[in-house]
Amino acid sequence: MVRIAATSLGSAVPVRLLLLLAVFAGVGLYLAGVLPVSAHALLTSSDPQVNARLLDPPGRLTGSFTEPLDAELSYLQVLDGSGAQVDTGDVQVNPQNAREMSVGVREGLGPGFYTVVWQTLSTVDGHLLRGSFPFTVLNPDGS
Repeated sequence: MVRIAATSLGSAVPVRLLLLLAVFAGVGLYLAGVLPVSAHALLTSSDPQVNARLLDPPGRLTGSFTEPLDAELSYLQVLDGSGAQVDTGDVQVNPQNAREMSVGVREGLGPGFYTVVWQTLSTVDGHLLRGSFPFTVLNPDGS
């Protein structure tokens, strides 16, 4: 343990100032290291919403993300309970808002559990991410 002895008020002030500057420098270095890592194209919202319970199946599924997307390497897929793809494959990144992409869903989607799988490539940081979320289409009686 290091002890700093101050014999007068004049010598104690520089020690406190140095400690305060060291704390600010440490916080600055921490923030400089953390902020670039948080820059990814993450899902912020979707339609239908995550864990939605729907009486009517969606005709199109839309996801909104935190950063603009590379249209060539970003996608949405909708899978049924057996893992079969039930979307139409027409993934589109919105030309007016590159943070949004959508995909059509096949007509006649029956009651069941569905999983949306997404992949994004951010045009800001070049990071590739994948994720998923469920939604449910209910029977006509709501069960």
